[in-house]
Amino acid sequence: MLIYVLLSILILLLFYILSMKQQLRTIQRQLMVRQHTHQNQPLHLQLLHRQLNTLVASWNDVLAHEQQLRQASVQQENYYKEFVSNISHDFRTPLTAIKGSLQLLDVSALDAAQQQKYQIALAHVARLEALLHSFFEYAYVMNQQQTPPLKPVQVDALLTEAIAAHYAAFEQQKMRIEFATIEENVWLLSDDEWLSRIFDNLLQNSLSHSAETLTISLQTTESQCIMTFENPLLQPLKQPPEILFERFYHEQSQSTGLGLAIVRKLVEQLGGSISATATNDSLHFALILPFDKSSSFTKTAEM
Repeated sequence: MLIYVLLSILILLLFYILSMKQQLRTIQRQLMVRQHTHQNQPLHLQLLHRQLNTLVASWNDVLAHEQQLRQASVQQENYYKEFVSNISHDFRTPLTAIKGSLQLLDVSALDAAQQQKYQIALAHVARLEALLHSFFEYAYVMNQQQTPPLKPVQVDALLTEAIAAHYAAFEQQKMRIEFATIEENVWLLSDDEWLSRIFDNLLQNSLSHSAETLTISLQTTESQCIMTFENPLLQPLKQPPEILFERFYHEQSQSTGLGLAIVRKLVEQLGGSISATATNDSLHFALILPFDKSSSFTKTAEM
């Protein structure tokens, strides 16, 4: 008789353990669903168990609080984007009026000291224009929720055009541009306007923070288009190079710290990636975009 009682207890205990394991697996699946699908449904149990119910209730409280924090963060980010966009617009009109008034002045009637002050004022207006342009561009890019329709773009030609547009600025700073490897007739499914912005910001970054020679390469594999931008540094970086992509981070006070943040945002929207590495005397950017060597327009371009 005792054996039957012990056997019954053992069976009940085994059933209890299996039920507990099943409930834990159920909770794990629900957590994975929340993580991968961003659903906000609370966790629930199939069987009544006081301790497990207490644990699940605590988890639900934590998850609900986390969701509230996430929503507050999104709202704050949206408010910030709108603020940047609005302030850029609000400053642009009076700045244009100031610049126009300065340009209408009869410079020939000014003496040498006044002309010097006039040139300083124009330089400050131009600097403020550049800052506002960066803020406006950042607000525009950050408000883009969808990638524009992609079309075949000849990326090597677009890169060459961007370099030509900045060539005078490089010469003025006595800097050279060298090509390590540039494949020709490379076509991507992309957006030419976004790619131009990416190239412009990378070249402008080199003008602002480098010296001597900028070395550029463009190569393709079966599935990737890889572009690199490498240049000597004016001085060693104070922080790890990846922080350069953080918005508003800059090594110099003359920069807004938005150019590379915009680059990363656009590159990721196009399905690519960009990274930065540095040594004591050089900075290296690696830009990777999706590329399909077997695509019809790529084969047509190679013919």
